[in-house]
Amino acid sequence: SINIIDNVGNVIKSLDTKQDDVVVEAKGEEITSIIQYIVDEAKRENIEIEQLWLDKIPDMIFVEELKKKYNYEIKKNVINPVIGEYDDPDNQQQNLLTLPLSQDGNAIIFGSGGSGKELMLTSIIYSTITTHSSDEVNFYLLDFGAETMTMFKKAPHVGEVLLAADAEKIDNLFKMVNNIIEERKRLFVDYNGSFDFYINHGGKQLPLIIVAINNVEAFMESYSDYEETLGQITRDCLKYGVVFIFTTNGPNTVRYRIRQNFRQNVVLQFNDPSDYASVLPGVRKKEPSKVFGRGMIALDAIYEFQTAFPYKEEKMTDYIRIISNKLNEICPYKAKKVPILPENIGQEEVAEVLGNLRTIPVGIEKESLEISTINLKDSYIYNITGEDVTSLPGFLQGLTKAIAKVPNTKCYIMDAANCLGGSPSTSENVIYDSGMCKNVTQQIIDICNAKKANNTPDEVVCMIIGLNNLFQKMSPIEKGNLTMAIQNSSSFGTIRFIMVETIDQIKSISYEAWYKASIDLSAGVWIGNGIANQFTLKVTTNARTLRAEIEPNFGYVIKKGKATLVKFISNE
Repeated sequence: SINIIDNVGNVIKSLDTKQDDVVVEAKGEEITSIIQYIVDEAKRENIEIEQLWLDKIPDMIFVEELKKKYNYEIKKNVINPVIGEYDDPDNQQQNLLTLPLSQDGNAIIFGSGGSGKELMLTSIIYSTITTHSSDEVNFYLLDFGAETMTMFKKAPHVGEVLLAADAEKIDNLFKMVNNIIEERKRLFVDYNGSFDFYINHGGKQLPLIIVAINNVEAFMESYSDYEETLGQITRDCLKYGVVFIFTTNGPNTVRYRIRQNFRQNVVLQFNDPSDYASVLPGVRKKEPSKVFGRGMIALDAIYEFQTAFPYKEEKMTDYIRIISNKLNEICPYKAKKVPILPENIGQEEVAEVLGNLRTIPVGIEKESLEISTINLKDSYIYNITGEDVTSLPGFLQGLTKAIAKVPNTKCYIMDAANCLGGSPSTSENVIYDSGMCKNVTQQIIDICNAKKANNTPDEVVCMIIGLNNLFQKMSPIEKGNLTMAIQNSSSFGTIRFIMVETIDQIKSISYEAWYKASIDLSAGVWIGNGIANQFTLKVTTNARTLRAEIEPNFGYVIKKGKATLVKFISNE
């Protein structure tokens, strides 16, 4: 209380100062409460300020949305697929991330298991095939991972999706890529030796060839023989319109001499943080966030990025299959398939060379997979021989059908060995006789006499199967008449003979005048094994190569002494 006194000290008034206790609510730290008060007042008064920094890139972004967001521009023959979005916090920017394949070429996608490498590869392929036509870019996919790349197999841009078991096709793919490079080297001579210069300055449209190997270390384990080939091809392949993409688990799984041919490195998450510096110099202690598809890439600096999804993850495979099928319906041009030796080689497989005596198809070469042909136009006697020439009746039947497709040409068959068991063709241009072959023999002699008189223009091909058997069944006069007709055929220019006989019998007649006059022993067809054991035919190919055991339906086509392994045409 307060007492008021007078000048002599008497209390003249008293005041009671007692107040009731006030309860104050605790609101934490003073500075925090002040800030919260300001925030609440700002909301009440609708006061807003601009955000000082951007939100982080979402964990799930989509290719098509990024194209719209950044007004992605499509340029013909510029293969620059959208693969994600990267963050530039120093400049408070987020930008579109693309992979300039036609400009910078080969790329390696690094990352531990489960980091999103297959997602990245999927986005590259999806973004490319949905923005470029199939005559601008072709893919060949080797999937040694989860084999999910098969979802693209119907796309017209995709020539093949090969798995670990496709050994023959993988071998042929590398042969095909080498052939493409060699062909383009010759084609680009007048265009500065450059793919870009060629397609932009008057050359015809050619596709960029992209070979993607998913899980390259598994590929190297199964196909270690191709390591040297990869090193050679990837060195200068971009100049010729060929690009390689690898995905790999670790920073050191690709040898340095191959890795130095790859200018673009895309790094997803590693289990060991020290691995980042092995791929991205200057990364220091930076690491990508622990998010599926998150990684780092070196542009003008090192940035963190998020891989874009082609579609919702749970429906992505079905979506891509639908897109691939639709593109296949609307794109007239289809990527070339990797050629392989067919199980059976019929007329359809060799149709492009049918109809000309200079290119009679006999099969497909095993190494080059090109159609193997023989020239009957310039050969008046042609040998088909071997240790057992009757072992492949299907080949002789298929050959007969091919000859019959040459316009204005008749094919006469003397089957003295009864090898074919009847006429191989219903064509009226094929005349068949067996056993003693008296009918066809007389017709051939008559044709030769007629041509001697007026040289009728129709072409005639006479196939004699079992020449020695035929001679044994003939009288000396009949044999003399036939050999005289054969000897005179070269002067007519329109009659040719194919001698189908074992090598021993060919050797026995090789010194007879009628045979020596027109035969070229550095050309012919050899059926089956044993070519290295004979000396009648003039073969210059390395004997060690020729001694290797070959499969059924195979043999050699000899041209100018060079023997080439061929799978023969059949009657199917």
